[in-house]
Order: sequence, then C-alpha cells, then structure tokens
Amino acid sequence: MKHSSKDWIKVNGYVAMFWGIGLLIQAFLFYGKPEIYEQAQLQVEAFSKQMKEAEMNVNVRSLIDGILIFLGITGAVIVAHVTLTFRYLRAYAGAFENRNNNNVY
Repeated sequence: MKHSSKDWIKVNGYVAMFWGIGLLIQAFLFYGKPEIYEQAQLQVEAFSKQMKEAEMNVNVRSLIDGILIFLGITGAVIVAHVTLTFRYLRAYAGAFENRNNNNVY
C-alpha cells in the first residue's frame, strides 16, 4: 500500500501542529510564575557550588524569560506554517492527483 505525498504532508502537519501548540502552552503557562524563577536560581547556585573554580553570575530571570519568549515565537511560527500548509493543500489539491498509474505523488 503506497501513500501519497499529500498523506505524508498531512501526518507531518498534525504532529508539527501538536508540537507547536505544546510550545505555546508551555510558554504561556510558565511565563511570569515566580516559583519557576526561584527554583532555577537555586539550581544555578547549587551548580556553581559544585564547580568551585567557576563563578556564575547568571541573571536567571532574564534567561528564563528569553527561553520562554523563544518557545512562544517558535510555537506561533510552527502553528502558522502548518495552518497555511493545510490551506494550500486544499487550494492546490489537483497538484497531488495520481497522473500515472505506476507512480503515486
């Protein structure tokens, strides 16, 4: 049983959409929660104590904010990309028709 390119694009799109929505949810749920920043600060301090030679002056709040903003933007771009891809699949469905009985596109 052969699958067409359109089927594989749809399956990949559903997985990417799920992942992108997950990124957006994580970014929105964790942004601004003080307990996340406190826990991360404690972990950085514990890590710097283990490495006696290195002194770690890390602004954990800005680091976590940057990571969450990156996750949110990445998730939004993925969701927009997959949404547009599905729209184009519907608009150009004729491009995926089987033109030759031997090949499946």
